[in-house]
Amino acid sequence: MRKLNLTKALLALWILGLVFTAAGCGDDDPESSLEGSWRFSSWTVDGLSVPASEWYEDGAARVEVTLNANGTWSANDFDADGQVIDSDGGTYTATAENLTLLGDGDELIFIWSITGDTLSLSMTEDGHLAVLSWTRL
Repeated sequence: MRKLNLTKALLALWILGLVFTAAGCGDDDPESSLEGSWRFSSWTVDGLSVPASEWYEDGAARVEVTLNANGTWSANDFDADGQVIDSDGGTYTATAENLTLLGDGDELIFIWSITGDTLSLSMTEDGHLAVLSWTRL
């Protein structure tokens, strides 16, 4: 009888170990959670909401960015009819806190976080905090 209780206890500990091991096996690569396509949705500067139209250039009605698994990114600006009116691209790297975009000789460094399907990119420029929100497509 005692051997059976010890076997059950060891089996329970083994199962518990598997549960904790599986729970800890998430993808620790920050780039993998960033991978995919994102649509610009809103932004704030110093906590104040700014109309999206002030961020768009050249008559764009929406902007979408794709972050690829190979460390490249591409962006498309679309007009109201859904036609691409401008494109850009480059490479990116990510850490658990920072997203660095390189393209056309420019380097942009953001602090990033994801909540649900929303990617928030924050940066300070000229003493102002800008937060851009993107929705996963």
